[in-house]
Amino acid sequence: MSNVLVLGSSGMLGSMCFDYLSKNPNFKVYGTVRKKRFLDDNVLFFDANDFDQLNQKRFKELEIDYIINCIGITKPFCKDDDPEGIKRAININCHFPWKLAEYSKENEIRVLQICTDCVYSGQKGNYKEDDLHDPLDVYGKSKSLGEVIDGSALLIRCSIIGPELKEEKNFLLEWFLNQPNGSEIGGFAHHIWNGVTTLQFAQLCEKIIQKDKYNDLISTSYLHHFTPNNTLNKFDLMNTFNDIFEKNLEINRVFKEDQKIDRSLSTIYGQINKLSESNNIEEALKRLKSYIFENPIYNY
Repeated sequence: MSNVLVLGSSGMLGSMCFDYLSKNPNFKVYGTVRKKRFLDDNVLFFDANDFDQLNQKRFKELEIDYIINCIGITKPFCKDDDPEGIKRAININCHFPWKLAEYSKENEIRVLQICTDCVYSGQKGNYKEDDLHDPLDVYGKSKSLGEVIDGSALLIRCSIIGPELKEEKNFLLEWFLNQPNGSEIGGFAHHIWNGVTTLQFAQLCEKIIQKDKYNDLISTSYLHHFTPNNTLNKFDLMNTFNDIFEKNLEINRVFKEDQKIDRSLSTIYGQINKLSESNNIEEALKRLKSYIFENPIYNY
């Protein structure tokens, strides 16, 4: 039995990791949230601004084996002209992962940390683990500085899409699903992407823990790019959404050569991709649809 703590279990990634991993009888899964309405028997209050809470008895007695860190200040909440957002991003995206890695080393806990493709400007594409970071905004810079490079955490870089629990929807899939059937939207053909679903990420974490792959992966590198799916542009991604979720939207192709962004990822290693069952975003989205439409927590 592995004891797993999902930090940020009400967010887009954390909610999926918590829900999916909780179904595995070999795991005892706990979560943390900041909003009281999400508290439950296995979900504890934790504010990442007060790190010392992790030293309290209520956390120590859980005897955690793995921490999956899904806490972060995302791009919509740390704009370059927002001083308060910048302060939050520095604290949570930069400092917190390093504190967590140190804490986990002292307590013999293994950390799985998602990392973003936004540490790259998107001017090149096909980024590998040894490519230099060149972020252009506060979000990317804060996430870059928060990458623990001393081997005390396993960093998994990918871009994610998935459903959200919170009433305020901020990300791509929920934005799409909330468009009225038959409405008209734009799809950016100049944005290149090869991300994963939150379900794929949760399944990857399950495989790493259940197959005891953590040490093997981190002995190869502290950082792995997770790239199990094909590469496509956002216009094609919108059309794939349209087909799978049966929204009947009219999607207009938008292409701006001077605004081209290609943050597609590649990998030097490949070990982590072998733990994933899908190699096609269409198939991954079909599995995601089945999961969320059959799961009452997502209210579809």
